Amino acid sequence: MRPAPDTLGAALTLAEGFESLGIRYFIGGSLASTYYGDPRTTQDADLVASIPVALTDRLLERLRAGFRFDEEFVRRAIRGRGQFQLEDLAAGVRIDVFVRAAEGFDGAQFEHARHVLVRRPDARVFMSSPENVVLQKLRWHRSGGGVSELQWRDVQSVLKALRGRLDVDYMRRWADELQLRETFERACEEAGWSDVAGP
Repeated sequence: MRPAPDTLGAALTLAEGFESLGIRYFIGGSLASTYYGDPRTTQDADLVASIPVALTDRLLERLRAGFRFDEEFVRRAIRGRGQFQLEDLAAGVRIDVFVRAAEGFDGAQFEHARHVLVRRPDARVFMSSPENVVLQKLRWHRSGGGVSELQWRDVQSVLKALRGRLDVDYMRRWADELQLRETFERACEEAGWSDVAGP
């Protein structure tokens, strides 16, 4: 039996590269929902980063040491605030990097990201906050036509695990801004949050 890919290790490697260049980032997606909710196996990682165009060459130089990627595709994604993929050569893990400006909801996600311990003794990374994990998963659920059981299950996992410990006002405010209020309320109801309804 082949060992499970070290998805978190691959994300840590990239995070160290970002931090060495002063690039703001956070881990999101299934790694983040697994950190806060129920663990599940995932073979790829999602990171969001605010990458200045001026740092493109230095970042590419850093990436060449351990990742496979299309250099021109990365350059275009950084210029246009798009998305690019990397493959960690040691772990064989795919990483999706979403290049975003620190404004609007993306800005709120950067501001609320948590610096958390993910491996002992001192492996720390910036992780999307659980509130933003839920909101972003709901966005992905909607963009996929509202049929993704996996995204919905991740949302339920975080809501159930952290019931009573999440900033509901923050989540409700952004759910309104992102036009997700009805879906958010339904997710909370299914998670057993009978007291979440509000104006």
